Amino acid sequence: MSSTGDRVSRTFENCFSCKMVSGGGLIAAGAYVYFGARKNVRGGMASVGTMAQIMFALGLASYGITILARTQNSQPQK
Repeated sequence: MSSTGDRVSRTFENCFSCKMVSGGGLIAAGAYVYFGARKNVRGGMASVGTMAQIMFALGLASYGITILARTQNSQPQK
């Protein structure tokens, strides 16, 4: 079973278009959530829920950047 998981992981790491679609999608989702949360602030203090949305959006965007920035040889060879 682990050989199937390793094969899928290696295929994803070698597929440039897969990285672009998933990384770009996560960045776009993060931007959507962020600007939706910022719309609720309107110059006043942000609530805890709004701040949680902003943190979640930043997490989505940073994971998308990580996927895009990960190079093919980032893992040590065994």
